[in-house]
Amino acid sequence: QVTSRRQPVIPRFFSDLGRLLSRVQVTDRRGKRLSVEAGIRRAIDLIVDRSKRGSTLMFIGNGGSASIASHQSLDFWRSGGIRSIAFNDPVLLTCIGNDFGYAAVFERPVEMFAGTGDVLCAIQTGSGIRPPELTSRRSIAWSELPGMPPATAPGHPGVVHHGL
Repeated sequence: QVTSRRQPVIPRFFSDLGRLLSRVQVTDRRGKRLSVEAGIRRAIDLIVDRSKRGSTLMFIGNGGSASIASHQSLDFWRSGGIRSIAFNDPVLLTCIGNDFGYAAVFERPVEMFAGTGDVLCAIQTGSGIRPPELTSRRSIAWSELPGMPPATAPGHPGVVHHGL
């Protein structure tokens, strides 16, 4: 049996997961609280609706969140048939960071490639090294093009994002 700090790892994992899930907060664009189920349903409905219209689902994320963004983008187009892309190519990130500053690494690609009706999903797991604003708020400002609603997927306890 695998144990760590006097408690078996697997039960502790599920206990921690349940504790974190109970702290999830979902709000709409106006800041009105929604149940987690209602927030998930709204996100699904939004993505399905926009996909039927030919829109693209765009993902962004820093560090480990970049791998989640890539994986989600791949799953949406491979398994769901939904047009999607993740802006986390190392050359893109270093070029944009070098030429425009690190704070623009998501802002510039979203500005360039986003179209009316596209959906931006900003993933922030919150390592504590970079402020969530670099992933979420700056890019979401760019996502607020006419007809382009943002959807954020924060993983950092206590971080509340709007947009569903």
